[in-house]
Amino acid sequence: MNLNVYRMPKRILVFCGGHIIAGVEIVTLAYLEALKDLGVEIYCITNAWGNGEFNERLESLNIPYSSIKLGFIYPKNIRWSLDTLWHFPPALRHIKKIISQFRPDVCYHTSFRTIFMVGAFVRTKHIYHAHDYITPSKYNKLIFKFIQNKIIQFIAVSNTVARNLIQCGVNPEKIQTLYNGILPKDQTNITRNFEILKIGIVGQVSAHKGHELLFSALAELKKDNSIKFELKIFGVGDDFYKNKLQNISKNIGIETYITWIGFKANLDEIYQDLNVIVVPTISSEPFGMVIIEAGIRNVLVLATNSGGPAEIIEDQHTGLLFQSGNVNDLKDKLRLIADNPTKNSYYTENNYQKIISDFNIKTQAFKLLQIIYN
Repeated sequence: MNLNVYRMPKRILVFCGGHIIAGVEIVTLAYLEALKDLGVEIYCITNAWGNGEFNERLESLNIPYSSIKLGFIYPKNIRWSLDTLWHFPPALRHIKKIISQFRPDVCYHTSFRTIFMVGAFVRTKHIYHAHDYITPSKYNKLIFKFIQNKIIQFIAVSNTVARNLIQCGVNPEKIQTLYNGILPKDQTNITRNFEILKIGIVGQVSAHKGHELLFSALAELKKDNSIKFELKIFGVGDDFYKNKLQNISKNIGIETYITWIGFKANLDEIYQDLNVIVVPTISSEPFGMVIIEAGIRNVLVLATNSGGPAEIIEDQHTGLLFQSGNVNDLKDKLRLIADNPTKNSYYTENNYQKIISDFNIKTQAFKLLQIIYN
């Protein structure tokens, strides 16, 4: 794919947060690398309250950036809001200076909060790439009413997120869906053995991610002595909730089946010893990046049939879906996986081919440029 530099934007100023390295940040870094390979000049504005890891990743990609204390107005957190207001004048001056010197074709935002803070003060085109579910509260609806006219295009990572933007008051005609992407890997020589279900759950350790649901399903599966399994939990979260989960696992008798890994930056290390990834999110999952991360490594995906996962996975073709929030259905699908190893290979091969075809980050980055241009 050749980028027509006379028609496409060549300079993009990216407001990319980077408080921590999580799903949105990982996807953003992949897009930035792919855009750079397409010849786009990029400058980033990152969160000066971050831990610095995102900036280190930008440095490794040779992408210039400035860390600025650009916060947000939080009605329920007065201290944070006052801190934001205190730092806002110098932050805005810094941003205006960057725009004057860099002269971007467009400002690209991964959070609506940065548009809210700067949109009224800088005369550039703004694009918002929505990665998360936003509660359609009165406050958020007011924010979107304020920023909507300042944004030339909303990009949603799934149709689920697109519908959520509409709930927040966004004009549907200004929304386009662009699925996330991943860099292809040659995994054709990898096979997975299913004598033991080596299950993983990856992401934030939080109530909405469905850990308790998975625990309950495994407790039921444990009653069938013919099925062997183990569970690895990747990710970090609130210590109080983690302790709650550990107590639950002990009370229902699956504590010894679980290994708590914590955060791992290397994705290959996460998926290398797994044969099943479960995505049991009980709220609306915006996309489900773990689905394509696992799929590109030939790991079978079992996911909830709502939100982004239901858009990515074709049930019984590229993976398996279970009824959202249904413990028995999740248990039955895990048993089905244990009993049908040949079918599992069929699912993983189909998912791998679909990811290569539909979720290649280089293709998605080019589509992103087309959206920006149009």
